[in-house]
Amino acid sequence: MPFKNKEDAKAWNRKYYELHKEKKSVYNKLQYEANKEKIKANYKSKKDGYYTVYYLKEEHYVGMTDYLTYRLKVHKSRNNRHIEDVEVIAKYKTKEGATRVEAALHSMGYNGRNPSYKQQTLKQLL
Repeated sequence: MPFKNKEDAKAWNRKYYELHKEKKSVYNKLQYEANKEKIKANYKSKKDGYYTVYYLKEEHYVGMTDYLTYRLKVHKSRNNRHIEDVEVIAKYKTKEGATRVEAALHSMGYNGRNPSYKQQTLKQLL
């Protein structure tokens, strides 16, 4: 369908999406249910068995994940975060160790998902 400009195309796409949102949602759920085991096996096969604490410099953001590649894709697609400058701070065998370091960094002022950690002091976390 030819459009005069990008704004017309975007408007048409938004309208199309709104009209077909429910149908697409049902389709996606059915697809997921049909392939759930394969999706989970594929996801687990790409993990390295460690919990990674990472830092996004430009966002001043610290996070923790067990699958860094996937987490960075989510940051980029959902939040439009700048992920090219990611630094791995450390990797931990246990989730508790990684969470403790992430919380300590949040309490020092770094942005992150868990704002409740910011109320705690470093001594309480370590």
